[in-house]
Amino acid sequence: LHDHPPADVVLVRLPKSKPLALRLIWDAFNSLREGGLFYLAGANGEGIKTYLRHVEELFGACAVPAYRKGCRVGMAIKGATPAPLPAAFQAPYLAHDYFLGIEMLLLGSTYQICSIPGVFSWDRLDRGTQLLIENMQIAPSDRVLDLGCGVGIVGIVAAHMAHWGVVHMVDGDVNAVEAAQESVRANQLHNCSVQLSDCAQAVRQDLHNSADKFDVIVTNPPFHQGKATQSAMALQFVADAAALLKSNGRFYLVANRFLNYEEPIQQQLGKVETVYEDKQFKVLLGTMAST
Repeated sequence: LHDHPPADVVLVRLPKSKPLALRLIWDAFNSLREGGLFYLAGANGEGIKTYLRHVEELFGACAVPAYRKGCRVGMAIKGATPAPLPAAFQAPYLAHDYFLGIEMLLLGSTYQICSIPGVFSWDRLDRGTQLLIENMQIAPSDRVLDLGCGVGIVGIVAAHMAHWGVVHMVDGDVNAVEAAQESVRANQLHNCSVQLSDCAQAVRQDLHNSADKFDVIVTNPPFHQGKATQSAMALQFVADAAALLKSNGRFYLVANRFLNYEEPIQQQLGKVETVYEDKQFKVLLGTMAST
């Protein structure tokens, strides 16, 4: 953001994450020329009124030019930077060189994870990811793909397990890719790479022959879009796994128990089984049919 000329207008759709929302407001302020316009849109149920107050604190004033059916748009004009800065904008995670360091003990080994706001479960290890790690079986020479890698902890553990193999991680979010790359560096891994990709599109474009396919694909797919639930990305991950797995390759997916991914995995890979289940989560194993 700091490499482009000052913007005349910045538009932001309020995200779910509070740290990310504040970071976007701060980035917008610093990206605008003096007199530039900032627009922030969101629903009342998402807390837009609270964030418009933060906009007012930073910009000096904030108007609401439009509101309808529980949603509103705030508008502010860039002026001088307030002194002192409002408390909300003094948080350390607003700096672009900031990474939250987290030490995680998994399967008897310690890993260093670097995270930033906006990435799923950015300040802790979520239960679903932990279950995926505890139940995935990876051989020392496996080629592994981590779909929707987030901060990279699953792929990093996989790289430790596949120490003679290769691990490739992809995510469609720039913040996640930055965090995963920093985490790879922190763990001094040389068999692990991270790539920005819309689902597995970039990987599929680089697929030249069957040797480029994977022995194992792992994923903890998102099922929220804002506050709504959706399964489109997980279903795309299943389709990607079917295209990218070797014969007899393994596809591990962790999901909330109520989500039905067994049927699409069965249809596209040929076999599916539940390798772990509790009251909230399940870990599914799909096996690619022999060709």
